Amino acid sequence: MKRAGIAAAAFIAFATALSKNAVAMAEASLPPEQHQGAISFVAGGNGRNIQAFERAAADYPLALELLRRGARRDGFLPGAQVTLRDLRGKEVLSAFLDGPFLLARVPAGHYVASVTYGGKVLRRPVLVKRRDNQRIVLEWPNGG
Repeated sequence: MKRAGIAAAAFIAFATALSKNAVAMAEASLPPEQHQGAISFVAGGNGRNIQAFERAAADYPLALELLRRGARRDGFLPGAQVTLRDLRGKEVLSAFLDGPFLLARVPAGHYVASVTYGGKVLRRPVLVKRRDNQRIVLEWPNGG
């Protein structure tokens, strides 16, 4: 009887620890990839999973991080719209961000990233090389 009680207590402790670990892992994981044409991407990084995005950035050919100039790490632009166009001007990706990161699996090539926030647009040229990771931090000007 005593052994059964000890075994039951050990099992409950193990199950509790396992469930707490599962909750922590779920909070720290990336959202499912989304798809637009041949491009797959994840967007977000809203505090709970910012470290997951930072770790995963190396697995994506393109990583964009949007921050307010001079802000802390959590000074991201909620509600920014990102558009990625190829050199012919064709839109290859358009995403609404609820966090500072956009991680995209895009083919190697030249692109223009446009970020719209607060009625203002910021554009940056982007070069994605084959078998490389391009990480670009876009700082939004103060007052924007």
